[in-house]
Amino acid sequence: MAVDFSFITGSNGFFEILLPLVLIFTIVFAILQTTKILGGRKNIDAIIGIVLGLLLVRSTKAVDVINSFLPNVALTIVVI
Repeated sequence: MAVDFSFITGSNGFFEILLPLVLIFTIVFAILQTTKILGGRKNIDAIIGIVLGLLLVRSTKAVDVINSFLPNVALTIVVI
């Protein structure tokens, strides 16, 4: 029996917009904080992370690649 979680997500926008945005923001922010390319200031790093995340979410092909790639990564992590 299938379980419908649409009451949590509201629609597919959660998986097509919010999750890729958060993923890219987190990766970019972590890289910028670690390397301190821009001086290590969190507010500038956060703005750049959000901008890059929003630019990526605008591209539907990139979002499709991320959405097809993430289940495989999650399964690999669970197996390990």
